[in-house]
Amino acid sequence: MIFILSLVFINNASSLNLKLSQKYCDEATNYQRSGDTKKAIIYYTKSLQENPDYIDALINRANLYTEDIDNNVLALVDYTRVIKLDPKNVWAYISRASCYAIAGDFDKALLDLNKAIALDPSNSETYRQRAYTEIRLNQFAKAIVDLNKYARLDPSYKEDPDCKKYVDNTILECQKFIKNNWTIDSHNFCVDGKLLQCIH
Repeated sequence: MIFILSLVFINNASSLNLKLSQKYCDEATNYQRSGDTKKAIIYYTKSLQENPDYIDALINRANLYTEDIDNNVLALVDYTRVIKLDPKNVWAYISRASCYAIAGDFDKALLDLNKAIALDPSNSETYRQRAYTEIRLNQFAKAIVDLNKYARLDPSYKEDPDCKKYVDNTILECQKFIKNNWTIDSHNFCVDGKLLQCIH
């Protein structure tokens, strides 16, 4: 009888924790919508204290962390937790790849982008991010292939003249690096007069 009562108590406590976690997450979302990032992070953290496996709270908090480069490591931790809980979450791989790129770890970024593409080969943004990561790793021929895939999949390439120009000029710059046997370490990779930036 005592064993049954303790199971009921544990189930009720778990149910309360889930409800409280949802309540905190909802409050955090409201703060986020109103632009109060600090309070949103506090309430996402409270939500996760009640339920550490709450994926929505993890993703939302990680997204807020990525807005501030000083919190990049914290974003990496949250995206890694999301991937552990949901190994098929394409956006978690893409987002974590951005964090790795900001940290300068392009090899890890490439691994995450490869995984994202394996999970969803129709996502144009992943090809674009992988191309810029490949450029950082001096893999210019692969970057050209990925930029062409991006151009085929993303409607903005055809509809937005600025996007088309940037992608086309990036391909031309890759071809120039290949032709001259240059590397990122020996020459600046510039598109439209600007240095290549991390995708974030």
